[in-house]
Amino acid sequence: MIDLVAYDATGRMIHGSIERTGGRMADTLAAGGIIVARSVVIRDLARGRTERYDEMLLDTRRLRIVLGTAPRGSLLQRVAVLAVPATVHIDGYVVHGMLHAPTPRDPIREAAGRPWLPLTDAVLEHRRGSVTLRERYETLLVNRSHAHAIVPTDARTHEALWIAAADPVTLVDPGRHGRRP
Repeated sequence: MIDLVAYDATGRMIHGSIERTGGRMADTLAAGGIIVARSVVIRDLARGRTERYDEMLLDTRRLRIVLGTAPRGSLLQRVAVLAVPATVHIDGYVVHGMLHAPTPRDPIREAAGRPWLPLTDAVLEHRRGSVTLRERYETLLVNRSHAHAIVPTDARTHEALWIAAADPVTLVDPGRHGRRP
């Protein structure tokens, strides 16, 4: 069993345990279909409500963002990749980080051909009412089929650099402060 922390299109965070069907979390997600999650806690990010279930069926195609919590997989199966700074827009979420692409030719286009986009040194941005939450993660996997845009950025000016330098969770209330921290 491995931990699953995922965000869906309805603004819920889903936490539970799943059986690993591949060597890595990305392999399990790329296999698609329904997975069985156990000891599930669902938190509605907008309302703050929590629901608990002993077991739940989850359609991996409906998940938007998944925290990369599983082992990194076999060294023998790894493919050399290039990490390029990028921002991915997906429903009510924005993910900043280093997008891992298989070739340097056109890394954004090459990465966009994969079912799940791996971003490391990632920052997940989402809203809770009038507050924007920014959370740092080592690895996030983004469901490419739901991504609205994948935007290459410049490493020297990438917004994630100042976000990633902040505390793990930084609250920004533009209504009260009107500026970034």
